[in-house]
Amino acid sequence: MGGAIAANLTIAHSANMWVQADPNATPLSLSGLDGVTPVTLIDHGNFYTRSSTITMQDQAKLLVAANGHLDMDGGTVMKAASCCTDPDQLVNAGGHVSSFDATLDGVAYVDDGGVTEAAKGGFLSLTGGAPSSLTGTTITGRGRLTIGDPMAVAGTITSRHGQLAVVEGGDLSGEAVVDVTVDNESGLVDPGGPDGSGNVGTLTVGGRFTQRSAGTLHLDLSSTGSDQLVVVGVATLAGTVVANNLSGYAPTRGESRTVVTSAGVTWKVTCVVTGGQGSKHGHWQPVAGETDLGLTWRRGSQTSC
Repeated sequence: MGGAIAANLTIAHSANMWVQADPNATPLSLSGLDGVTPVTLIDHGNFYTRSSTITMQDQAKLLVAANGHLDMDGGTVMKAASCCTDPDQLVNAGGHVSSFDATLDGVAYVDDGGVTEAAKGGFLSLTGGAPSSLTGTTITGRGRLTIGDPMAVAGTITSRHGQLAVVEGGDLSGEAVVDVTVDNESGLVDPGGPDGSGNVGTLTVGGRFTQRSAGTLHLDLSSTGSDQLVVVGVATLAGTVVANNLSGYAPTRGESRTVVTSAGVTWKVTCVVTGGQGSKHGHWQPVAGETDLGLTWRRGSQTSC
């Protein structure tokens, strides 16, 4: 199927819509128009895509409402062009989005209380830099959700043997419970809030947490508290740790903070950077214990990289 949809389309009452790859057809194009929602899936409606390309432009929105189901088996949902500041969006508003090797490229994914499923052996990949969010989401199956975009998380995110991977360009931030194994391959994990937000908070990982050599853990510290990464399983830390003092905070010599707790810590970090206020005259020295990571303020500017 090819063609364009630039008006409201509702798939409801067990109706089905299929978009199948066809080398002789143009991609299906969804175009927004003054806030129009081009596709709405409600009332047990089903939208199936098979190895196809769907392009979105001009603030288009693909909405999966309660009892709606979007099933993507391969293919790409991609940004074609945009007239506006706000990105095109795929919004899961209480519905079910399942994927086997599908990619959202430049399209924001907003899960607001729905179910996001990466099928066993498959993946759902978010790339292209569009800001996305997960709120109260369940990641089911034994697949892999790959984040290559800024991703804000909130609430409690649970999983059935799934994996959440943060890759280059990805930024997993927020104050939430992520009850899933997290692998920071080459992205940024930022408990509390995105870099520059000025917020401190706790990100809890219910499974294992692994940060590889190209990954970065960013921790903000203030006079009233600090970012915390709480890992129920084992934490393996490599790559870079950035400890950033927020404006108005001047640590004193010997002051200590605990920033990571877990069932066990494996310390392989090769670079520790101190930033923010006071970093010209002091630095945070990491102290890795058996089950936690602490920071102690020392005199002198120092970066161990």
